[in-house]
Amino acid sequence: MSSLTGLGALVRFTIRRDRGRLVIWVMVLTVVIGISAWNLRSVYATQQAIDGYVRLFGDNPALIAFAGPGFGFDDPTIGVIL
Repeated sequence: MSSLTGLGALVRFTIRRDRGRLVIWVMVLTVVIGISAWNLRSVYATQQAIDGYVRLFGDNPALIAFAGPGFGFDDPTIGVIL
């Protein structure tokens, strides 16, 4: 007997019970991420603003610990910020 006995039935029950909520959450999160990405274009409208972001995050140990190391900082674009 495994300690995971009945887990599959429990997961199926939970998904069946909460399928409406799951769909709504996925839709809301998709919209929020899309709006955030769209708004970044106005915040970082120029290449100088993007370069300022890279300078801020590139050398700050606290921000690196919070957000992780920056990838793509050698050729920064709005996609790197996102």
